[in-house]
Amino acid sequence: MRVKLPHFQDKVSVVLSDDTDEELNNLPLESTNTKSTTEDEKFSLALNYNQDKSKDRLMNYRLGISGGDIFARAKHKRRFDISEKQSFLFEPSLYYYLNDGLGAKLLLEYDYQLSKKSQFRINYSIRGSAEFSGIRWKHGFYKLKQINDTTASVLSLQAEGERNGARGFVVDQYTLGYRYRFNALRDWLYFEIEPFLEFPEQENYKVTPGIALRIEGYFNKG
Repeated sequence: MRVKLPHFQDKVSVVLSDDTDEELNNLPLESTNTKSTTEDEKFSLALNYNQDKSKDRLMNYRLGISGGDIFARAKHKRRFDISEKQSFLFEPSLYYYLNDGLGAKLLLEYDYQLSKKSQFRINYSIRGSAEFSGIRWKHGFYKLKQINDTTASVLSLQAEGERNGARGFVVDQYTLGYRYRFNALRDWLYFEIEPFLEFPEQENYKVTPGIALRIEGYFNKG
């Protein structure tokens, strides 16, 4: 949930989320809850400030609490149009968690518009932190499709791992998924069904099937 503060010309807002917005290891199109867990859900509350915001540029600052840890983050977004069908996103960020220390992340994205309703996307991120040794990396390959005005799908293949750590270069997991999203019952109500296959290193890359179901409400004051 995001609440804008109008006296600051929509530059400042208060953000309350289920902590997915602060999950630094996730890619933009990644589903965050496909892995089963017995841990308590984490929440974050933050003061968000946007500077130099435009169609292809954004400087963002955030200060708040996430998972019981106080954090500060600065993130820069810059999008470049290569042609009518191609674009490139450059997004470096610097963050500091009181318990985990200083860290940095770089996200790169390449988009190719296959048609008016279909797009191919590649995401790549690397992340380093005082919290761990080595560098965490993640690749994502996506085929986005708008089926109609109320329905869309995302076919995805992701790989993640570590390099320059104690074990050198290693792939932790591959994930293949298909997300089907549709609007039903109310204009603001969205449903998602996502079957997926995981191939984790800890299981010798044996296939682990699963399915994620989500309901999302989207409210926007026009």
